[in-house]
Amino acid sequence: MIHRITTIAILIFLMSTVHGWAQQKKSEKYQLAVTFEQQGDFRNAARLFQELYSEQPDQIQYFQGVARSLGSLQRYLELLPLVEIELGKRQSIDLYCLASITAKKSNQQQKSQQYYQLALEAVNRLSNDFEIDNAIRLIAKSQSDINAYENAVQTYSKGRELLRSIQNAYADELSMLYVQMGNVQLGMREITNHFRQQQQYGIIQGRIAALLIDQNAVSIIDEELSSLSKNDYAFSKVYVWFLRETKRFDRAFQQSMNIDNGLGLQGREILEFADITLKDGQY
Repeated sequence: MIHRITTIAILIFLMSTVHGWAQQKKSEKYQLAVTFEQQGDFRNAARLFQELYSEQPDQIQYFQGVARSLGSLQRYLELLPLVEIELGKRQSIDLYCLASITAKKSNQQQKSQQYYQLALEAVNRLSNDFEIDNAIRLIAKSQSDINAYENAVQTYSKGRELLRSIQNAYADELSMLYVQMGNVQLGMREITNHFRQQQQYGIIQGRIAALLIDQNAVSIIDEELSSLSKNDYAFSKVYVWFLRETKRFDRAFQQSMNIDNGLGLQGREILEFADITLKDGQY
Protein backbone atom coordinates (compact mmCIF):
# COMPACT_ATOMS: atom_id res chain seq x y z
CA MET A 1 0.00 0.00 0.00
CA ILE A 2 2.76 2.40 0.98
CA HIS A 3 4.65 1.42 -2.17
CA ARG A 4 1.56 2.17 -4.33
CA ILE A 5 1.09 5.60 -2.73
CA THR A 6 4.75 6.39 -3.24
CA THR A 7 4.54 5.35 -6.89
CA ILE A 8 1.48 7.56 -7.47
CA ALA A 9 3.22 10.50 -5.80
CA ILE A 10 6.26 10.04 -8.01
CA LEU A 11 4.07 9.84 -11.15
CA ILE A 12 2.22 13.03 -10.20
CA PHE A 13 5.53 14.78 -9.56
CA LEU A 14 6.93 13.64 -12.92
CA MET A 15 3.77 14.74 -14.77
CA SER A 16 3.83 18.17 -13.15
CA THR A 17 7.55 18.50 -13.93
CA VAL A 18 7.02 17.57 -17.59
CA HIS A 19 4.07 19.97 -17.81
CA GLY A 20 6.10 22.75 -16.20
CA TRP A 21 8.99 22.11 -18.60
CA ALA A 22 6.64 22.18 -21.60
CA GLN A 23 5.08 25.44 -20.41
CA GLN A 24 8.54 26.95 -19.92
CA LYS A 25 9.52 25.98 -23.48
CA LYS A 26 6.33 27.56 -24.83
CA SER A 27 6.99 30.70 -22.82
CA GLU A 28 10.53 30.89 -24.22
CA LYS A 29 9.22 30.39 -27.76
CA TYR A 30 6.61 33.10 -27.23
CA GLN A 31 9.22 35.55 -25.94
CA LEU A 32 11.42 34.74 -28.93
CA ALA A 33 8.50 35.37 -31.29
CA VAL A 34 7.85 38.72 -29.61
CA THR A 35 11.54 39.61 -29.94
CA PHE A 36 11.50 38.76 -33.66
CA GLU A 37 8.38 40.91 -34.05
CA GLN A 38 9.95 43.86 -32.23
CA GLN A 39 13.03 43.58 -34.44
CA GLY A 40 10.89 43.64 -37.58
CA ASP A 41 11.54 39.99 -38.46
CA PHE A 42 7.86 39.26 -39.06
CA ARG A 43 8.49 36.09 -41.04
CA ASN A 44 10.15 34.28 -38.12
CA ALA A 45 7.69 35.86 -35.69
CA ALA A 46 4.77 34.53 -37.74
CA ARG A 47 6.32 31.07 -37.90
CA LEU A 48 6.72 30.84 -34.12
CA PHE A 49 3.34 32.38 -33.33
CA GLN A 50 1.66 29.93 -35.72
CA GLU A 51 3.42 26.97 -34.10
CA LEU A 52 2.26 28.11 -30.67
CA TYR A 53 -1.27 28.78 -31.91
CA SER A 54 -1.57 25.34 -33.54
CA GLU A 55 -0.51 23.73 -30.25
CA GLN A 56 -2.84 25.87 -28.09
CA PRO A 57 -5.56 27.45 -30.24
CA ASP A 58 -7.42 28.59 -27.12
CA GLN A 59 -4.65 31.05 -26.19
CA ILE A 60 -5.76 34.49 -27.38
CA GLN A 61 -2.24 35.96 -27.12
CA TYR A 62 -0.97 33.40 -29.64
CA PHE A 63 -3.74 34.26 -32.08
CA GLN A 64 -3.06 37.96 -31.61
CA GLY A 65 0.61 37.34 -32.42
CA VAL A 66 -0.36 35.45 -35.57
CA ALA A 67 -2.72 38.26 -36.61
CA ARG A 68 -0.12 40.99 -36.05
CA SER A 69 2.72 39.22 -37.82
CA LEU A 70 0.70 37.98 -40.81
CA GLY A 71 -0.84 41.43 -41.11
CA SER A 72 2.63 43.00 -41.15
CA LEU A 73 3.58 40.56 -43.92
CA GLN A 74 0.35 41.45 -45.77
CA ARG A 75 -0.60 37.77 -45.88
CA TYR A 76 -4.27 38.58 -45.54
CA LEU A 77 -5.61 35.61 -47.51
CA GLU A 78 -3.82 33.35 -45.04
CA LEU A 79 -5.03 35.33 -42.04
CA LEU A 80 -8.73 35.58 -42.89
CA PRO A 81 -9.62 31.89 -42.30
CA LEU A 82 -7.89 32.05 -38.91
CA VAL A 83 -9.91 35.12 -37.94
CA GLU A 84 -13.09 33.33 -38.97
CA ILE A 85 -12.13 30.32 -36.83
CA GLU A 86 -11.73 32.67 -33.87
CA LEU A 87 -15.12 34.20 -34.62
CA GLY A 88 -16.57 30.72 -34.29
CA LYS A 89 -15.31 30.70 -30.70
CA ARG A 90 -16.21 34.24 -29.66
CA GLN A 91 -18.15 36.99 -31.42
CA SER A 92 -16.57 40.26 -30.32
CA ILE A 93 -16.47 43.70 -31.87
CA ASP A 94 -12.68 43.72 -32.12
CA LEU A 95 -12.75 40.43 -34.05
CA TYR A 96 -15.48 41.68 -36.38
CA CYS A 97 -13.33 44.75 -37.06
CA LEU A 98 -10.27 42.61 -37.75
CA ALA A 99 -12.32 40.37 -40.04
CA SER A 100 -13.64 43.40 -41.94
CA ILE A 101 -10.14 44.84 -42.41
CA THR A 102 -8.66 41.47 -43.42
CA ALA A 103 -11.46 40.75 -45.90
CA LYS A 104 -11.10 44.18 -47.47
CA LYS A 105 -7.35 43.72 -47.87
CA SER A 106 -8.05 40.29 -49.38
CA ASN A 107 -10.23 42.00 -52.02
CA GLN A 108 -13.40 40.52 -50.55
CA GLN A 109 -15.43 43.71 -50.33
CA GLN A 110 -18.83 42.11 -49.72
CA LYS A 111 -17.53 39.99 -46.85
CA SER A 112 -15.77 43.03 -45.38
CA GLN A 113 -19.04 44.95 -45.41
CA GLN A 114 -20.88 42.05 -43.75
CA TYR A 115 -18.40 41.93 -40.89
CA TYR A 116 -18.60 45.71 -40.51
CA GLN A 117 -22.39 45.50 -40.19
CA LEU A 118 -22.08 42.75 -37.57
CA ALA A 119 -19.70 44.95 -35.57
CA LEU A 120 -22.12 47.87 -35.75
CA GLU A 121 -25.06 45.70 -34.70
CA ALA A 122 -23.06 44.44 -31.71
CA VAL A 123 -22.87 48.00 -30.34
CA ASN A 124 -26.62 47.82 -29.62
CA ARG A 125 -25.95 45.10 -27.05
CA LEU A 126 -23.51 47.17 -24.99
CA SER A 127 -24.68 48.30 -21.59
CA ASN A 128 -23.08 51.67 -20.86
CA ASP A 129 -21.83 54.84 -22.55
CA PHE A 130 -18.17 54.08 -21.89
CA GLU A 131 -18.37 50.75 -23.73
CA ILE A 132 -20.40 52.29 -26.55
CA ASP A 133 -17.90 55.11 -27.04
CA ASN A 134 -14.92 52.74 -27.12
CA ALA A 135 -16.68 50.44 -29.59
CA ILE A 136 -17.73 53.30 -31.88
CA ARG A 137 -14.19 54.66 -31.99
CA LEU A 138 -12.72 51.20 -32.65
CA ILE A 139 -15.14 50.40 -35.49
CA ALA A 140 -14.84 53.83 -37.10
CA LYS A 141 -11.05 53.79 -36.96
CA SER A 142 -10.92 50.31 -38.47
CA GLN A 143 -13.06 51.51 -41.38
CA SER A 144 -11.04 54.71 -41.82
CA ASP A 145 -7.86 52.62 -41.96
CA ILE A 146 -9.18 50.80 -45.04
CA ASN A 147 -10.49 54.05 -46.58
CA ALA A 148 -14.13 53.05 -46.01
CA TYR A 149 -14.99 56.63 -45.05
CA GLU A 150 -18.75 56.26 -45.59
CA ASN A 151 -18.78 53.41 -43.08
CA ALA A 152 -16.77 55.46 -40.62
CA VAL A 153 -19.24 58.35 -40.95
CA GLN A 154 -22.15 55.95 -40.44
CA THR A 155 -20.45 54.59 -37.33
CA TYR A 156 -19.88 57.99 -35.73
CA SER A 157 -23.42 59.03 -36.65
CA LYS A 158 -24.74 55.95 -34.85
CA GLY A 159 -22.57 56.84 -31.87
CA ARG A 160 -24.00 60.35 -31.82
CA GLU A 161 -27.50 58.90 -31.84
CA LEU A 162 -26.73 56.53 -28.96
CA LEU A 163 -24.88 59.14 -26.90
CA ARG A 164 -27.44 61.91 -27.15
CA SER A 165 -26.40 63.40 -23.82
CA ILE A 166 -23.12 64.51 -25.47
CA GLN A 167 -23.81 67.52 -27.69
CA ASN A 168 -22.32 67.16 -31.17
CA ALA A 169 -20.45 63.98 -30.22
CA TYR A 170 -17.61 63.05 -32.61
CA ALA A 171 -17.64 66.45 -34.35
CA ASP A 172 -13.83 66.38 -34.48
CA GLU A 173 -13.70 62.93 -36.11
CA LEU A 174 -16.58 63.63 -38.49
CA SER A 175 -15.06 66.92 -39.62
CA MET A 176 -11.80 65.16 -40.53
CA LEU A 177 -13.68 62.46 -42.43
CA TYR A 178 -15.73 64.96 -44.42
CA VAL A 179 -12.54 66.85 -45.29
CA GLN A 180 -11.05 63.57 -46.53
CA MET A 181 -14.18 62.94 -48.59
CA GLY A 182 -14.27 66.49 -49.93
CA ASN A 183 -17.80 67.08 -48.62
CA VAL A 184 -17.69 70.84 -48.08
CA GLN A 185 -21.19 71.38 -46.72
CA LEU A 186 -21.17 68.61 -44.12
CA GLY A 187 -17.51 69.28 -43.45
CA MET A 188 -18.27 72.89 -42.52
CA ARG A 189 -21.12 71.81 -40.28
CA GLU A 190 -18.87 69.53 -38.23
CA ILE A 191 -15.86 71.87 -38.35
CA THR A 192 -17.95 74.65 -36.83
CA ASN A 193 -19.49 72.23 -34.30
CA HIS A 194 -16.01 71.26 -33.17
CA PHE A 195 -14.89 74.90 -33.03
CA ARG A 196 -17.81 75.71 -30.72
CA GLN A 197 -16.57 73.00 -28.37
CA GLN A 198 -12.89 73.96 -28.19
CA GLN A 199 -12.32 77.19 -30.16
CA GLN A 200 -8.94 76.11 -31.50
CA TYR A 201 -8.18 78.54 -34.32
CA GLY A 202 -5.36 76.47 -35.77
CA ILE A 203 -7.61 73.44 -36.25
CA ILE A 204 -10.52 75.27 -37.87
CA GLN A 205 -8.20 77.19 -40.17
CA GLY A 206 -6.34 74.05 -41.21
CA ARG A 207 -9.50 72.11 -42.02
CA ILE A 208 -11.13 74.96 -43.89
CA ALA A 209 -7.90 75.40 -45.88
CA ALA A 210 -8.06 71.69 -46.79
CA LEU A 211 -11.61 72.14 -48.09
CA LEU A 212 -10.48 75.03 -50.31
CA ILE A 213 -8.94 72.50 -52.71
CA ASP A 214 -12.47 72.35 -54.15
CA GLN A 215 -12.98 75.49 -56.27
CA ASN A 216 -16.69 75.52 -55.41
CA ALA A 217 -15.95 75.54 -51.68
CA VAL A 218 -15.33 79.29 -51.32
CA SER A 219 -18.95 80.38 -51.71
CA ILE A 220 -20.26 77.64 -49.36
CA ILE A 221 -17.71 78.45 -46.65
CA ASP A 222 -18.22 82.19 -47.08
CA GLU A 223 -21.96 81.87 -46.61
CA GLU A 224 -21.54 79.75 -43.47
CA LEU A 225 -18.91 81.98 -41.82
CA SER A 226 -20.66 85.19 -42.79
CA SER A 227 -23.81 84.00 -41.02
CA LEU A 228 -21.99 82.75 -37.93
CA SER A 229 -19.84 85.86 -37.58
CA LYS A 230 -22.81 88.18 -37.09
CA ASN A 231 -23.33 87.23 -33.46
CA ASP A 232 -20.12 85.48 -32.47
CA TYR A 233 -16.75 87.17 -31.93
CA ALA A 234 -14.77 83.95 -32.32
CA PHE A 235 -16.36 83.18 -35.68
CA SER A 236 -15.84 86.83 -36.70
CA LYS A 237 -12.10 86.31 -36.23
CA VAL A 238 -12.23 83.12 -38.29
CA TYR A 239 -14.12 84.97 -41.02
CA VAL A 240 -11.45 87.70 -41.17
CA TRP A 241 -8.81 84.99 -41.58
CA PHE A 242 -10.87 83.29 -44.30
CA LEU A 243 -11.30 86.53 -46.26
CA ARG A 244 -7.56 87.13 -46.09
CA GLU A 245 -6.86 83.53 -47.07
CA THR A 246 -9.03 83.92 -50.18
CA LYS A 247 -7.30 87.25 -51.07
CA ARG A 248 -10.30 89.48 -50.40
CA PHE A 249 -8.44 91.99 -48.30
CA ASP A 250 -10.92 94.86 -48.60
CA ARG A 251 -13.71 92.73 -47.19
CA ALA A 252 -11.39 91.37 -44.50
CA PHE A 253 -10.54 94.95 -43.46
CA GLN A 254 -14.22 95.87 -43.37
CA GLN A 255 -14.95 92.83 -41.19
CA SER A 256 -12.16 93.86 -38.82
CA MET A 257 -13.67 97.33 -38.56
CA ASN A 258 -17.08 95.80 -37.79
CA ILE A 259 -15.51 93.76 -34.96
CA ASP A 260 -13.67 96.76 -33.59
CA ASN A 261 -16.72 99.02 -33.66
CA GLY A 262 -19.10 96.35 -32.37
CA LEU A 263 -16.94 95.54 -29.34
CA GLY A 264 -15.61 99.06 -28.73
CA LEU A 265 -12.00 97.96 -29.10
CA GLN A 266 -10.80 101.49 -29.98
CA GLY A 267 -8.78 100.43 -33.02
CA ARG A 268 -7.02 97.42 -31.49
CA GLU A 269 -8.65 94.98 -33.92
CA ILE A 270 -7.70 97.19 -36.88
CA LEU A 271 -4.09 97.42 -35.68
CA GLU A 272 -3.96 93.64 -35.36
CA PHE A 273 -5.34 93.28 -38.88
CA ALA A 274 -2.73 95.71 -40.22
CA ASP A 275 0.09 93.84 -38.46
CA ILE A 276 -0.97 90.43 -39.80
CA THR A 277 -1.49 91.84 -43.29
CA LEU A 278 2.02 93.33 -43.30
CA LYS A 279 3.47 89.99 -42.21
CA ASP A 280 1.61 88.36 -45.11
CA GLY A 281 3.37 90.80 -47.46
CA GLN A 282 0.23 92.73 -48.35
CA TYR A 283 1.21 96.38 -48.25
